[in-house]
Amino acid sequence: MEENAEVERKLSSEIFELKTELTTKATELRAQIEFEKENKTGEIAKLLPNSNRTTTWNLDGWLYLGKTGSWYKAFDQKMTFDEAVAYCGSRQSHLATIHSQEENNFVQKVAKSVNSFDFFWIGLKRNPNKENVFEWMDGSPVDFTNWKPGEPDSNTHAFVRSST
Repeated sequence: MEENAEVERKLSSEIFELKTELTTKATELRAQIEFEKENKTGEIAKLLPNSNRTTTWNLDGWLYLGKTGSWYKAFDQKMTFDEAVAYCGSRQSHLATIHSQEENNFVQKVAKSVNSFDFFWIGLKRNPNKENVFEWMDGSPVDFTNWKPGEPDSNTHAFVRSST
């Protein structure tokens, strides 16, 4: 009986050690895959800079616009502006900034591809210290707007409609 109990303890200990090793290895492999994915994304972007074409690389649903050298994705989750900012930040990205009609059309196309909600947040917000002044969250100049008639209203953040 005592021998069986000792064997069980040893087996339990070995199983625990193996589980710990496997968990550690799985975590390391996930990190390595994420690192390689980010590097491949960067390599693809370097191959396509300023190509004036839209390429739909399917990297977890991210779409590339060659003219801007940027990747775009609309997420199928309803959230507040602040939640959207945090969500993007947790993915090493930011809300879209739009600097041309072409980019605006592309962002609307990306938003329509999700087709769940009527609007999607972009990185344009009202400066709380300046009345009616909007700023891109990444600090780039507001050199393009496409306001709907009657806008901007009293909202403090801007969005793109997925429906036209």
